[in-house]
Formats: sequence, C-alpha cells, structure tokens
Amino acid sequence: MGRLYLIFIVLLAIANYSANAQELPEEELQVNISSYFDNFNVNVVYPDISVKKSLSETTGINGRFLVDVMSCASMRSIFKNVYSTQHVKTYNNDIDAYTSATKNLNGGGDNDPDDYRLEGTFGITHILGDWTLSLTNIYSYEKDYTSNTLIGKVSMPFAKKNTIVDVGLIRSWDKISPQVKHWTADKDVISCDVSITQILGKNLLSQLNLSYSNAQGFLAEPYQVVKIFDFQHEDPAYSRTVQYYEPISPEHRNRVAAGLRTIYGLSEVSSITMGYRIYRDDWEIMSHTLSALYQRSFSDDKIIMGLGFRYYTQSSAYFYKKHYDTVYSYMTVDSKMKEMYTNDIHFNINVAGDKMPLIDNEDINFISSIRFYWRHTDSPDWHSGLYDLYAYMFSIGFKYSI
Repeated sequence: MGRLYLIFIVLLAIANYSANAQELPEEELQVNISSYFDNFNVNVVYPDISVKKSLSETTGINGRFLVDVMSCASMRSIFKNVYSTQHVKTYNNDIDAYTSATKNLNGGGDNDPDDYRLEGTFGITHILGDWTLSLTNIYSYEKDYTSNTLIGKVSMPFAKKNTIVDVGLIRSWDKISPQVKHWTADKDVISCDVSITQILGKNLLSQLNLSYSNAQGFLAEPYQVVKIFDFQHEDPAYSRTVQYYEPISPEHRNRVAAGLRTIYGLSEVSSITMGYRIYRDDWEIMSHTLSALYQRSFSDDKIIMGLGFRYYTQSSAYFYKKHYDTVYSYMTVDSKMKEMYTNDIHFNINVAGDKMPLIDNEDINFISSIRFYWRHTDSPDWHSGLYDLYAYMFSIGFKYSI
C-alpha cells in the first residue's frame, strides 16, 4: 500500500493536483533544461530553476525563474504592404483598443531571428485549519509581449479527507506590442477552476475538473498574415493577385471545459491513469481529449518510469476559412482555429540519486522526459505550407531536497 500511495502522489504532482490539502510542499530546489524542435522551423531552449521553502509549520513560499530562447521562421518573415485590420475595425467603430507604437507599417514578423522570454513566479501557501490557501504571481516579459498573472487557490478536505475540493481563480493582464506593427493592444483573461478529488477505494482515485474562462481584447496572432486572392476576376493574371491583411478575431471569448481523470492501482508498484476532457467555446470550437499514462516503480520506489499517450481532436472556429477572397469582419490563418487532430507520446523517468553512479545521494532526484507530438490540420499552415507538424521535446533536470 505504501508503494501504491507513492505512485499516486507522484502522478498527482506531475498533473499539478492536490492529493493532500493539509501539508506544505516538500522543501526542494529543482533545476531543469528543456527544449522544443519542430518541422516548422521553431526551436526553443528554456532552462528554469525553482525552489520551495517552509517558513513555519503552516506557511511556505515558492519561486521560479525561467528563460527561453526561440528561433521561429514565421516571425522572421517580411511581407510588404500588409493592410492593418485597424482599417477593417474602423467600419465597426471599434478602434479604441489600439494605439500607435511605431511608424513601421510594413512586415509580417520580427526581423530579429531570435526571441526570448523571462518569467518569474512567486507564491505563498498557508494552512488555515483544514483549509490550504495559496496565492501566486507570475510575470512574463518578452520584447513584444508582457503578461502579469495572479492566481488564488483554496483547497478544502471533506469526509475524513477522502474528498478534496480545490477552487482556483486566475486573472491575467497582457500587453501585445509587435515590433513591426504600428499598434499595441491589451488582452485580459479571468478563469475559474474547480476540481473534486475522491478516494474511491484502496486502489482507486478519481478527479473531476471543471473550468470557465473569459478573455477580452486582442485575441489574434499578431505575426500571422492573411492572404486574400481574387478568384473571380476574368483576367487570370489579376486573379493571382494577393493582398495581405493582419488577422482579426472577435474581442471576446468564453470557454468551458470538463474533465475526468481516474488512477487505478494495478499492483503495489504500478498504476494506470485514464482521462477524458471535453471543451467548448463561443467561437464554436469543440474538442475532445483522451489520455492514458502507465507508471511503474522499481528498486523500492527509487526509480519511477512512465509511458503516456494523448489524443486530441477539435472542430474549427466559426469564422475560419480555408481561403479568403475578400475582407471579412473576422479573418484568421491560425492553426489553433482549424479542424485538427493530434497525437502525443511521452516517456518520463525519475531516479533517486543513491541509484546513480558518482552521485550516491538520496536527497537528489534525476528527472527526465522525452515527448513526440504530431498535429494534422485540414488545411496547410499559412507559412510552411504543411498539413502536419512534428515536434520533439526533451527535458532533463535535478531535484534536491533541502
């Protein structure tokens, strides 16, 4: 039973769920370096460091700092004479959200081949009776984007701690200022998450997740470019003429989702996690996600391995079109707005330091993961011209108990 409980805790920690609402996180220092590469010429490397420390028996703090460096082919592309969607929005009397940032009116992306992001996180957790309260602030900076997020969460046990209810509220304020555009814009998001974790038996644990999110402001992708063709002109040469426009999306979006995850202990050293999630928004995108994760421990829980699979499918947004022959109120070439399906396979391993050569320290854990992601959309990508995206992700790190 002890090994099974450990597997449950590891699984829930990976999924950012609370299995025990009345204990502070273990004191630890963790250092990771991760990477992402795909066939759309997007390459990202992002090291991060995080720390958790108890100030007393009831209060703890945590912090994290992340740096990522990105190279993206679409952000380096330049398109001459891109029409600003400000002109489109003027007809709707809805131009107030945009202000002038630069006199450069040409280009569809960044001239600099490299982008970077700096992100800092600070949080505090406090146990108040049977409840656990937490407050976290995340600030992210890029040269063309800033984001400030505040997260509040309360965790409440019921039924002799066999049931845990988590309620979270998330508020974020973003500022978008593409370097080659002549405007800046804001995006504000507020979200509410509720999860109910229930122990159903000595080998069975289940969790229900409900979420709602409301986003307002600039919700398009600023570096993408919509191409408009004149397909109906009598002159074939003219019919191939292309005009370029900035994408334009609705300025409001409501999202709802519900998910169920169940962990079943197959033995004292192994378990399987099965999950399903359904999502819907008022842009008429509906998605379904199926996931499975098999986890097994070895050497008295000193080594834990996991193999997982995730399948995702979604419908397209109501305003998405494969081709544009005139200017519409809303226009997008964003792959996230298309009909698609994805497959995701990942492998992770956690090894205690006393099982590793040259380290031999049980306070150190080695953490590593490998992931392969495949996405297929119903129309080619706006920049690469490909239907299929293949991505490879790698992560390696160490966790030290302090």
